[in-house]
Amino acid sequence: MTDQGEGQGPSKKRQRKGMSSSLPGVDAPAPEQSGEQTGEQTAGQDASATQPNVDQSPPQETPSASPSSEMPGEEPRARPDLRSPDLRSDTRGSDDERLAGSPPVVEKVIVKRGGGWFATLVALLALAVAVFTLLLPSVQPWLQAHYGHIEPVAFVLGQKSEMDRLREQLALMDRQTGELAKRLDAEEATSSSAAERMARLDAIFGSGAASGTAPVAGAGLPGVSAEATPAEQQAWRDAVSGRIDALAVDFAAVIALQQQTAEDVAALSEGLTGVEPLGGEVQALLQRLDQGDAQVAETKAAIAALTETVEPLRQADADASAKAEAIASEVAALATRLDGLETQAKAADASVMEAVGKMSALEEVIGGWKSAIENVRLSQAMFHLTDVLETHAVFSREIAYVRNISQDEALSQRIGALLEPLAVYADSGVATRAELRDSFSAIVAPKLLAVSNDARPWLDRMRSWVGGMIAAETVVASGGGDPTRQLVNTASRALSEDDLDLAIEAIGRLEGQPAMVAQRWLVEAQARRVLDTQSTGLAALGMELASK
Repeated sequence: MTDQGEGQGPSKKRQRKGMSSSLPGVDAPAPEQSGEQTGEQTAGQDASATQPNVDQSPPQETPSASPSSEMPGEEPRARPDLRSPDLRSDTRGSDDERLAGSPPVVEKVIVKRGGGWFATLVALLALAVAVFTLLLPSVQPWLQAHYGHIEPVAFVLGQKSEMDRLREQLALMDRQTGELAKRLDAEEATSSSAAERMARLDAIFGSGAASGTAPVAGAGLPGVSAEATPAEQQAWRDAVSGRIDALAVDFAAVIALQQQTAEDVAALSEGLTGVEPLGGEVQALLQRLDQGDAQVAETKAAIAALTETVEPLRQADADASAKAEAIASEVAALATRLDGLETQAKAADASVMEAVGKMSALEEVIGGWKSAIENVRLSQAMFHLTDVLETHAVFSREIAYVRNISQDEALSQRIGALLEPLAVYADSGVATRAELRDSFSAIVAPKLLAVSNDARPWLDRMRSWVGGMIAAETVVASGGGDPTRQLVNTASRALSEDDLDLAIEAIGRLEGQPAMVAQRWLVEAQARRVLDTQSTGLAALGMELASK
């Protein structure tokens, strides 16, 4: 009973005793209190393996004490019978070992965990499929817009490609054309059968007329006996004549219907000229219709010849009327089929017109792109021209380029109005504002002061002129009585403040010899003002074109 109770599972108290038995100076537990070593005592037993008096016998595997000690993924092992004497002797060891305080050695059990690379690959594949399923509704419109014409992409999206729809339309048109061809073949067979029967009747009655023998009264006439009186025979002939006249009227209606059918076929052929896949088949059908019309014309001629022959030919009235009704029904069916084919041709024309409309819209979009590109090119050319106008270089080539690339008539007029004042200076160029300011301070102003009519002696004026030539600075008035000096000072201050209009106004008020001295500079300044004004207009127009 004691061994069985110990086999049910050791208590914490016995575990602490088993661990303390491995230390030196600690007495080993009694044999009846040792119990079975479990998986929880493995750590204490490993620690005691380094102590002396350790048993060197082969280690024995200790089974798991409880189901909770089994590792995940490990196959369950059979629980040994702890009441077995052999197991108790293996785990407890000999009496000498227990007295020496040496616990049995237990081998460690290593269990591998994880499902391997195959399970990882399957998990990644499932994750990729889930991500694709979540993202497909978001990217489906983009795939349809850019890659919907590719058959694999259309198959993945569950839609038909453009080639599949075209193939279905062509297959439908082929089936309809085949049905029409079968109808035409039946019509030709019917017409040929009628012509053959009429030819046989013509041969029969023609042979009797060629023999020169008069027909026997009542002989060969269906429904009339040979002994019939002339009055009965004449009445029968009148009845047959009336039926033949009615047959002629029916054939005339058939001919009119065939002519109308031929006109419908001709109109249909004109409508199908733009449908290339059906062109050859429609031409073949038209040829068959022409042949049918020729055969019907031959049949009509044969019938007309038969109506003018001897009266015994009138016995074919019943057969001819039946054939005429059959021909009329076949022609009506053919007319219905041709109407359906005409409807399909109209639908094809509508599709072509829709495609033409789409092409026109695309051409409009392309035209808008071209106009935008031309506007950008023109605005860049105008900006380049304004940059050149700010320098003293010639700009005739830039003006010619701007005029050449402007295609719109109204825009060309606006550009021409801006370029017209610049054409005078295109080949020579105009001095810049800085050059005008420097030339005025260094050359023009000293000359104007030198020729001014003030009261200074000529030696002072010469000194002032030479000083102006040496140091190109703004001239400052030494006296306020000379108008020329005041205007020169005003122009100098205006140029230093970049006010070209005020400087031109001041120099323009000079008179006499000072005006002649400043004439060339004044012309250059006025030209620069014109260039600046037109350059501002060109820049504004260029910004307007670039913003479109």
